[in-house]
Amino acid sequence: MRKRILIAALVLLLTCCSCKDTSKSSQEICLTNEILQSETVEKMYSSAVFSESYAGPIELLKNSELVVLGTSDVNRTYISIGDDPDNPEQKLIYNTTEFTIDKVLYGTTDETKITIREDGGVLTYGQYCDAMGFECEESEKDIYVSDSIMNAPFIKDHQQYVLFLRENPIDPDCYIPCGSFMGRYELNAGGGFSRDEPEPNFYPPTSTYINEDPDASSNPQFTLEQMIEICNEYQNTQ
Repeated sequence: MRKRILIAALVLLLTCCSCKDTSKSSQEICLTNEILQSETVEKMYSSAVFSESYAGPIELLKNSELVVLGTSDVNRTYISIGDDPDNPEQKLIYNTTEFTIDKVLYGTTDETKITIREDGGVLTYGQYCDAMGFECEESEKDIYVSDSIMNAPFIKDHQQYVLFLRENPIDPDCYIPCGSFMGRYELNAGGGFSRDEPEPNFYPPTSTYINEDPDASSNPQFTLEQMIEICNEYQNTQ
């Protein structure tokens, strides 16, 4: 089958807003990472406009309700209808991951497990076009596509993260990372926590380097101990 580069201009204003109750239904599409590992998946190009750019942990803390060290379960892609109270017929593509909380670094919660919801997911191009209201050629309906903000990677299965979180204004049973991918630091092979950088020098300068050379990277990594120190110092100022 002829491969085709699929380009979608998805301009998102990522802000926190008030939640309104609405009846909705969701259909699970797939296990996100299982499809990424077993199928050929075309990447959609999704641009984004952020209401705020988070340079580092301190900047994220200022807008976070909860910061946790957590271990992910399985990432799942869904299509829902009725999530948008202003457009109840709009279909939304999103993915969720349940996390076991290993340690609370900032804020309080009695929960031992939480669910993270993010925009985008992995699905067939036919499903994508149906959700977006686009026409789709028959020969392309079964092609798998990946739709994520600025092509950032999805949350991995069974991986540890430090998550800077807010309640989801669409689904109060879920949390969202502040600034999407900017609010999640993944445990890397070197034992530190780092986050995805969609393009060079994407992040503005930050004051939270802690034993890092500010000239070395616009996206420094942190040890867990450093993350705990940053959160404790910020909590003490509140």
